[in-house]
Amino acid sequence: MAGAVQSGNFSKALPMNGGHGLYSYSKNSTYQNTICVSDMGCSVGPNTFVAVQNIVEAVLNKYQSQEHDHSSLPELQVFLNDHALNDFNTLFKSLPPNRNYYVAGMPGSFHGRLFPTDSLHIVHTSYALQWLSQVPKEVEDGIISEEKVDSFNIPIYFSSPQEVEATVERNGYFNLERIECLPLEKSQDTIPQKSRAVSYHIRAGLEYLLKEHFGHEILDELFDSFNKKLEKSQVFQLGLTYSLLAVLKRKET
Repeated sequence: MAGAVQSGNFSKALPMNGGHGLYSYSKNSTYQNTICVSDMGCSVGPNTFVAVQNIVEAVLNKYQSQEHDHSSLPELQVFLNDHALNDFNTLFKSLPPNRNYYVAGMPGSFHGRLFPTDSLHIVHTSYALQWLSQVPKEVEDGIISEEKVDSFNIPIYFSSPQEVEATVERNGYFNLERIECLPLEKSQDTIPQKSRAVSYHIRAGLEYLLKEHFGHEILDELFDSFNKKLEKSQVFQLGLTYSLLAVLKRKET
């Protein structure tokens, strides 16, 4: 936004103070009061809606605790991101009807640039950072062979809290505000029920990758075999499963 004055036969534009200093427009504007949030790797929900609502409530609660005038609470703009092949139709059909934020889709891989500079305030991602955009190019079509199995790579790595801290420190652009191991609730289901649930979960997440590499013909047989192996294994007796929560804050430049 900018004003203008006229002097004689010409007009001169008067821009607002730029930058992020004490007297900058970005620091002092009460009209452009919008918080932009992005969930990277949203898939088709519903987990993304839970995460977004938690973020929105946290932001609004903080403003309410600091502001006497609740009419100045910010508006929330949420961008839901995933690959262009993601089923965004299902995602948007599942949007909570009484949400207190605005929503837009942002298709594309977050391994590349998606947003303008300084356009996001909060970025969330859960079980998404490990995915590559495609399987290795050297994989050739044909029947399943030992070489094809050996060339298949699932880009998932379960890091420890110490490894995350070291990675953030090496990166240098963020402060690690909080890191916590969140234990997953233990299920009371039977072993066959747990095995089936895990098999369905893995198939939902990896089917596209497996189909691209091996072909769709093997999928039913593959996951049937996987389910049976899970039932016979000791995986459900090995101990506690947890998710790692890391909160990063960009350093001031």
